[in-house]
Amino acid sequence: MEENPDLVNELTLVLTGGREASSPASPPAAGAAQSDGPPRAGGLEAETVSLVREAAAAQDKIAVLFAPDLLGVAPDDLDSRVDLFGLEGNLRAAFDWSDNSSLRLDLLTAAGLEDYAARGYRVIQAVRDPESTEAAPLLPQAIPLAAAEAIAHYSRSEEAGRNRFLVDVGLFNAGMESLTLPEVLSSLEAQFSA
Repeated sequence: MEENPDLVNELTLVLTGGREASSPASPPAAGAAQSDGPPRAGGLEAETVSLVREAAAAQDKIAVLFAPDLLGVAPDDLDSRVDLFGLEGNLRAAFDWSDNSSLRLDLLTAAGLEDYAARGYRVIQAVRDPESTEAAPLLPQAIPLAAAEAIAHYSRSEEAGRNRFLVDVGLFNAGMESLTLPEVLSSLEAQFSA
């Protein structure tokens, strides 16, 4: 597939809230609220890309478990689990994640928490920020961004047990309505391969 530079630039601007993705001097804009800091940009900043790359290089086994209400599904929704499992491979490719490491996306359940922890995964719980004003679920094309930000947040955390990533749905969904999931994945692949 031929890459359209104008489309990549447009997607990068949407994903980074209108800022240059590689500019570390850019002030944080609206994005994912974290349990230990201010909101981050809706797109992936250079620091996020770097932290996700480090996790991939370290061959970390990471499971990002999304609270069902964050995706607007029931905890036992098999179709949503299949969709998340399908997205794993796309994200591993987009994030340039080594075949020797593991990245899992799943619904957050008590059994899942125990199972992934028992299998040696660093488990990240992506849950709705209680201060989020939007009751809608995450758009499918916003899920890859939330996963990347969750991994970066966890990698930033020094203390054990700080594995909850608070998602402000409105900020992640902002500007994503006009994009498709393949466009978002293509843009992420361009960011990670740069």
